Amino acid sequence: MALSELKNVISEFDYESGMAYCGEDEEFFLEMLSDYVDSGRDELLPKLYEAKDWVNYEIEVHALKSTSRMMGFPLLGDKCEVLQNAAAAKDEATLNAKHGEMMSSYEKILMAVRNEIG
Repeated sequence: MALSELKNVISEFDYESGMAYCGEDEEFFLEMLSDYVDSGRDELLPKLYEAKDWVNYEIEVHALKSTSRMMGFPLLGDKCEVLQNAAAAKDEATLNAKHGEMMSSYEKILMAVRNEIG
């Protein structure tokens, strides 16, 4: 499957913005997506959340926000931004309300990317 067709599997995928970030080089884009999928944040963020380690959670969710936007997942980036701000403010009500939703979106993206591009 062509990378551009990933939007048929992940409705929020913005192929054009991801390609722009990767200098219009699809091979490089695939490498970056592979790194994105293999970052381990899907395991780390829940651990930090459970430990209420808001300092490190803020750092990791900030990184996920940035990389998600660069890879063409702006809606996930927006969800991460809300959590980043909540972690900075130690706003546990927002963290508790939004963490699960963000993780669900992130996991769906990771699964789709893994299934479609390997």
